[in-house]
Amino acid sequence: MNHPNRKFDVDHATPSTRHTKPDWPLALAELIRRRDEHLKLERRVSIIWNLCFFTILISNVFFAGHIDRLKPSRPWIPVAYLIGFFAFLILNLVFVIRSLRNRTRSFGLQCPSCGILLDRRALPIVVATGNCGACGAKLLQDQPPPR
Repeated sequence: MNHPNRKFDVDHATPSTRHTKPDWPLALAELIRRRDEHLKLERRVSIIWNLCFFTILISNVFFAGHIDRLKPSRPWIPVAYLIGFFAFLILNLVFVIRSLRNRTRSFGLQCPSCGILLDRRALPIVVATGNCGACGAKLLQDQPPPR
């Protein structure tokens, strides 16, 4: 039976966990499934984003050469170009960080107690201990055996 709020992933016959709120504590298999789906999407977005970003950067080399030729007639254009270029770089960084956080939240990879994102740094602690590394809340139903 299909859940009406779940989207289906094209690669698998199972519904995607994106935009679904998890019922904490989760089973370890469910947490790993959410993590794997998130990483798969991150790889896709990263490839597309990097291609677009570096295409824009490389095209700026040609544009900067054209600006050098306009320097004597319009001295304000190189200054405006530099300000715009650095604004693009800074806004790109802000956009990348915010979109990564939003995609992580969309898969429910966030501690329900303290709100910390369960990303590449925090998730191994959850898998090893069953608890949030920041607040200690129980996040896994089946506690992993101690090593």
